[in-house]
Amino acid sequence: MFSFFKRNQQLDQGPRIVDLKKPIKIVGLSMQTDSKNVYTQIPELGEKFLELKNEKGIPHPIKPWGFAAVTREFDKKARTWTYIIGDMVSGFDGVSNEFETFEIPAIKYAVFTIRPKNQYLWAYTISQTKKFVYKKWIPQNGYEPAEII
Repeated sequence: MFSFFKRNQQLDQGPRIVDLKKPIKIVGLSMQTDSKNVYTQIPELGEKFLELKNEKGIPHPIKPWGFAAVTREFDKKARTWTYIIGDMVSGFDGVSNEFETFEIPAIKYAVFTIRPKNQYLWAYTISQTKKFVYKKWIPQNGYEPAEII
């Protein structure tokens, strides 16, 4: 999961290790992407999500409001993954079928908080964070991807 960040400072400090006690429910949108296209696709997905959210609304938002950006289904051969964004909710009842629903399972996570210096660096920051996590942090810290998200 990601939130906004100041890149070097936060990544050098490493993640928070969180043992999630119950699943997190998300209502949002997803896309298939890769490191070549992520820079243009994430802003487009964000705009589409906000437009749809404003038009349809999202029932059962958690308080205080929560937002999640999740990557999953990394294909090592194709070097692609699914990117999901959305609001955290307490339930899926009444959600427009134009949205996707997703649950983050209750397991242990390394949470990397990210805060780009401006909105235009969001996609770049996510891409750089993923690169750091998979190429440096995981191999150096004895963790491995759970492969269930």
